[in-house]
Amino acid sequence: MTVQRDGSGTSAFHPEGGLVASVQLCYDFMTGNVDLTGWAWAGAGYKTPYGWYGGYTFAELRLNVGNVGALLTPGRCASPQEPHGRVSADVGGGVALFPVVIVPGERVRFAKGGLEIGLLFTPHPAEGYADLEIIGLIDVKKYLGPFGVAAAAAEEAAKKLGEKFGQRVECGAGFDLSLSTRLCRAADPRAGILGYTANTLKLCGGGYIGCNINLSRSRPSLPGGGH
Repeated sequence: MTVQRDGSGTSAFHPEGGLVASVQLCYDFMTGNVDLTGWAWAGAGYKTPYGWYGGYTFAELRLNVGNVGALLTPGRCASPQEPHGRVSADVGGGVALFPVVIVPGERVRFAKGGLEIGLLFTPHPAEGYADLEIIGLIDVKKYLGPFGVAAAAAEEAAKKLGEKFGQRVECGAGFDLSLSTRLCRAADPRAGILGYTANTLKLCGGGYIGCNINLSRSRPSLPGGGH
């Protein structure tokens, strides 16, 4: 990961927050369910030369659009989980790390695009399970034609608003792809790995919009590149 620096050569260590919204189509390999999912995510943490690390909260709404058959057999959890209806919702929070963050213009191969890859862990202690997800966000707003122009205009407006509060704001729009699983203690301690198993394995893809907010208090400390 390239170290991003400001004009004075200061390393890009600073607090940073983010807001992301997405609509995805998801397939669960273990249940066969196909869901249309919309979610909103807000996180705050620390940006380093080696990525972003912090905590987050989210809200998610799912609409089941059918079942095309499962490809894998789900594990059996020690704590029974209530089946979801056609429409279901979820809220929660956890910890995340994004070790790969390439912003537009930072690398030759990403002259107009950006890429972020992250790992998210969401515990649900009351229900006896936890969600583990890997997600990739591909920023392609500069390739989106009229929509990209509108996204760039919205980003400029967000930047100007952020400047009024002494904050730097950078936004992106594009495609996302994620793979997530739900981990739980196995009903049979001899099953799974170290007594744990998984009862979902979802592959999701869709589109997203999001903004990063540099939470540094001092304007001169804001880095000249990156988020």
